Amino acid sequence: MQEFEDIQKDIKIKPEDKVGLIIGRFAPFHIGHNAIIQDIIRDGRIPLIILGGMGKEDERHPLSYDDRVKLIKKVYPIGCKFIGLEDKDNWTEWYNSVKENITKMDIKKEQIILYSHNKDIDRLDFEYEGKQYQNEFYSKMFEENGVKIKKLDEFVDNKGKVVHATKVRNSREYAIRNLDARVFRMLEDTYKWWQ
Repeated sequence: MQEFEDIQKDIKIKPEDKVGLIIGRFAPFHIGHNAIIQDIIRDGRIPLIILGGMGKEDERHPLSYDDRVKLIKKVYPIGCKFIGLEDKDNWTEWYNSVKENITKMDIKKEQIILYSHNKDIDRLDFEYEGKQYQNEFYSKMFEENGVKIKKLDEFVDNKGKVVHATKVRNSREYAIRNLDARVFRMLEDTYKWWQ
């Protein structure tokens, strides 16, 4: 696993750069994630991808941080910047960890737009800074802190269904329809998924 300092060396975002922030597990990187990155690029922003679940390996986290970066780099060999983030049980600590990692990169909140691809399944009840939130998305924490949000519609596949990484992990046929071919090949050939 790469340490933050090693990741930081690769990241050279200047004060005048515009950044599109996307947060997810990307386990694996599917066409819904790709659509968000395309939106960021179309808006003339540098994609800053925060990969959650760093250091975990289980059914929901079948790929390491490095594996997920490699898969995304199959589609975007240059231009994307990455940060690994550990999960936290406390949402205030989680947000502060995101903020701390971004601050280490000398990125100001004025440079950032959070690209929020919220699915109803992602709604949570949580506490942040002592305040209770009911049936809300985590992006609310960013909004409360003055970070601009670009709310995106749910991305649907060619059958009109929202794409889910869990279904990709569980079905080769679903994966064929919802992964970039390069990502699919790497998962099947290198990682021996669906075998």
